[in-house]
Amino acid sequence: EAREDDFIGSDEGTPRSGQGSQLSAASMTGSAASMPYSMDSQPPVEPDANYVGVTLSQLEEFLAVRKGMRMACGTLPMTFGIWLAYVFLVMTIGEAEEPFQTAHLIKATLEETVAERPHPLGGSRRFRVDEMEDFDDIPWWIRNALVPTVDPATDAFSASVKIVGFARVVQTKGTVSGCDGLTRNMVNFYPGACYPAALPGTYLGNFGAFDVDDAFQALGPDRPVEYEAWIDSGRPVEEVQSRIDSLIQNNWIDRRTQTVQLDAFFVNLQTTVYVRMKLRIQVYREGLISSELSLVPMRAQVVNHWSHIFLNLCFVILLTVQILSFLQQSHAEYERGLWQLHFWDIWTWLDMLSIVVALVIVFMGIAFMVGTESFTMMVSKLGAMPEWSVLAAPASRKVQSILENRAFRGQCTELLNAVDGVLGLSMWLRFMTAWYAVCLCLRFYRGFTGQPRTAVILQSVMYMTNLFLHYLVVFLVVCGNFALSGYILFGEQVRDWSTFGGSIITLTQVLLGEFDYAAMKNVAPVLALIWWWSFFLTTTVVLSKVLTAAVLQLFLEVRQALGEPGIGLPRQILAVMKNIWHQRSYEGSMKSVPDDDLLKMLAKDLDPAHVKQLDQIH
Repeated sequence: EAREDDFIGSDEGTPRSGQGSQLSAASMTGSAASMPYSMDSQPPVEPDANYVGVTLSQLEEFLAVRKGMRMACGTLPMTFGIWLAYVFLVMTIGEAEEPFQTAHLIKATLEETVAERPHPLGGSRRFRVDEMEDFDDIPWWIRNALVPTVDPATDAFSASVKIVGFARVVQTKGTVSGCDGLTRNMVNFYPGACYPAALPGTYLGNFGAFDVDDAFQALGPDRPVEYEAWIDSGRPVEEVQSRIDSLIQNNWIDRRTQTVQLDAFFVNLQTTVYVRMKLRIQVYREGLISSELSLVPMRAQVVNHWSHIFLNLCFVILLTVQILSFLQQSHAEYERGLWQLHFWDIWTWLDMLSIVVALVIVFMGIAFMVGTESFTMMVSKLGAMPEWSVLAAPASRKVQSILENRAFRGQCTELLNAVDGVLGLSMWLRFMTAWYAVCLCLRFYRGFTGQPRTAVILQSVMYMTNLFLHYLVVFLVVCGNFALSGYILFGEQVRDWSTFGGSIITLTQVLLGEFDYAAMKNVAPVLALIWWWSFFLTTTVVLSKVLTAAVLQLFLEVRQALGEPGIGLPRQILAVMKNIWHQRSYEGSMKSVPDDDLLKMLAKDLDPAHVKQLDQIH
């Protein structure tokens, strides 16, 4: 800090000339010389240079930069407090191990479950869910693999994981038409029909045994090509399998089937974790059948301990303090007439973004807890399933069983819709929470600008933005063309390259060294070798080395422009402690002029906006 004995009088020149009031170069060593000026500021003072002194303008810039660094460091305590409360909240309320273990157990069990069906040529065939070869494998897998596995009387998952309600199977059908685009010779070769997807607005109506089975009835005008069947989980396995047999015998799934989706809902009774299961099976016209098994877990009790309430309260209090501090600072800048400059400051936008994201997380968290409690009440009110299934009910109870089963299926549908809504809210809540971590990271960067050496690094990154933008253009053009060439060369025979989007993902894996070169080599050994070496030399050898050299060159330019890189963190902490101890003494409390007061006195005839710009990292 500048004191009275730091000033050297002068009889010549004006205060802002190089010959006016000056600060000795020796007093600037380790302080002014350590300040990381912006790239547009005046050249820094070299401590080893033979300077007579510094001008008053340089002193003003030094004080302004020092004030900006002090304000940046002042944001660190609040940022650290919010980050600490945020971490504890995520680690306690957002605990992921138990939900993951429950979902992984169900998924691994279903993927390893083997179904057996009669083979058309005699004998039998065994297959898993990802090994289905034709559309008629789907009901057989449901009958002989899924039904015995999800039966609550068995311990296929564990004694504590049970299915809730019935499982639902929804299929989408296409139409039957002639094969367009075939020549006369091709028609003679294949005189059969084709089964394209239904056009929008097509109503297929009922089919098959619709008069005795609801599964063969269309779901209505809103879902004109969808049909729904239910698996009465919880009843004896033989009874449920007889239900699947009726669907197989009446060809509920046939060549017109486009997609089949199986929906179910599980609960872990020990950990109170719900798991939503979706198994989507796509029947391609080319003959391929693909399956995608998705299990999304959700904790039933979000807040179940007093510490959770305490952490939430701490986070809300810190967020309130941050909002009040932001409003106070904004009002102060408005009173100074600098609200426009304050509004367009990137750190102001970062503060607003972090506050908005935090408020969204708070309100979404409240909505999620309310939705979870409501959903739990729905599960508890589900009750027992009807006494009789539709197929097994005696004639005297047939109508009653139909009505009771329809009502229970309606409850299961509402339950599935409710859990989808809560899981959708949970997904958005997790998304916002994850991005809030990014906001906190950027707030830490703001605080780090108060440390000279880290400020040099951040200044270098901002200075290299233009380079990164142009390099990204070149890099994307090169990678895009290599992805296109890989799609052309290997797409017809290698699954990972069969779509252009998949080619981009596979190219990223090639860039990281994680790819199946043998599959590419089996398609075209010589071309695969030429393609890989061309990509390796272009990206890894040339482009990456060019980027490294350019970054190093620009960093050296920034270092040269900013001068001495600044004191390190240990020396800065020691200087702060010395300054605090000095202010407690008579010399520091009575004779020293505070930096802010000194800056105000020196900058009375300057534009306040200019002074504010000096204390910002440009």
